[in-house]
Amino acid sequence: MSALASPTIPTTVLQRLPDGSVEVVLRGAFSHPHWLAYLLRALAESQISLVSGRAVQNDTQDWDARVALDFRQSQLQPEKLDYVALAQQRFNMATLAAPQLGGFRITRRSDLQLEAQLEAPDQVGFLGRLLTRVSSLGLFPSELEITTVGGCIKDRIVFRGIMNKAPTDTVQKSLEAMCRLMMTSPRPPPVAPQPDGHNLSRPA
Repeated sequence: MSALASPTIPTTVLQRLPDGSVEVVLRGAFSHPHWLAYLLRALAESQISLVSGRAVQNDTQDWDARVALDFRQSQLQPEKLDYVALAQQRFNMATLAAPQLGGFRITRRSDLQLEAQLEAPDQVGFLGRLLTRVSSLGLFPSELEITTVGGCIKDRIVFRGIMNKAPTDTVQKSLEAMCRLMMTSPRPPPVAPQPDGHNLSRPA
C-alpha cells in the first residue's frame, strides 16, 4: 500500500506587469481553504488592492493561483513581502458583518459542483466574510476568479461539498437563500446578459 503524498510546500513567484501592477503566482498546499481571502485581507490592510486573480485547486489538493496587485497606494515593496506567511494568517471573519451583494447567480456544473457568479460594491474583506458564511453550509471553494473594476466586485467561485462530494439540492437552495439575504440597494452598475440568456439575480 503506497504512502500518502506529502503536502506540497507553497512557493511564490513575482512578475511586474506592463500596466504597473504586480502578478504574484502561488503554488502548493495551504492549510486553510480560505487562505486566499486571508491573503487579500492582509494586503488590503497595507493599502494593497486587488486588480484580478484566479485560483484553482487540483485533485491532489494543491492550489495554483495568480493575483495581480496594485501597490500604488502602499509604501511596501512587493519583493519584500512574505505572501505565503500572509496567507497562513487567521482572521476572525465570523464576528464581522455579512458582505453586501448587488447580484448573484447559482448554477450546477457538469461535475455537480456549484458555481456562484457574484457582483457587489467594493468592500474590505468581502471574500473572507462570504466564504466564512458559506462554509456553514458545508461548502468550500475549489476555484475562484476575482476582479474589482470601477468600484465593483465581480467574482466567480466554484464550491465543493465536504470530502469533495457534490453539494445536495437542499444545500444549493440554502446558498441561494443566503445570497438573497445579502442583497442590497442601490444596485451596482448593470452587467451584460449571460450567454445563455439568464442574468444575475438583483434586488427588486
